[in-house]
Amino acid sequence: MKMRSRLVLTLMMLAAVALAAGFLIWNALAARNTVLSDRINAVPDMRVEEANIVLPLTTTTASSSVQTKDFIYLKGSYVHRDETVDYQINIPKAGGEFKGSFSGNCTGFVIGTYKPNAKGILVGRSDFRCKIGVFTAPITATYVGAIDTQRQVVTANYESNVAGIKYLGLIAINY
Repeated sequence: MKMRSRLVLTLMMLAAVALAAGFLIWNALAARNTVLSDRINAVPDMRVEEANIVLPLTTTTASSSVQTKDFIYLKGSYVHRDETVDYQINIPKAGGEFKGSFSGNCTGFVIGTYKPNAKGILVGRSDFRCKIGVFTAPITATYVGAIDTQRQVVTANYESNVAGIKYLGLIAINY
């Protein structure tokens, strides 16, 4: 009987610890959401439209770009609020499937199709994971854009989903 009492007491203690941990996590997430909401509302060129968050233009310049006869290789970094995401993208000049990767604060990949004969149309998607505080969030994004080979810029509208929140934006990579 004494052993059974200890088991019940141990199970009750574990349940209390789990409940307390859940409560702390819930409060931390709620506080984080409040901070994020305050930050979003404080940024003048970021607005919410029909439950979508529209982000300002993101511009970056590839630190290294190489054009061979067959490919455009883009490599660079994007820094936002002291967090860095490095990217590498290989685009076939003749068109077809392109591939790339992300590392740093976010890790993942980008894939898509480039059609140079259709006004340089670029369509793709990416899946990656980003560190947000102590958490890691899975993020998906789709892109539709174009490559202007004369001006040497890749531009794309993107739509991403982070924890059920849809973000819309435009990115430009100069090379």
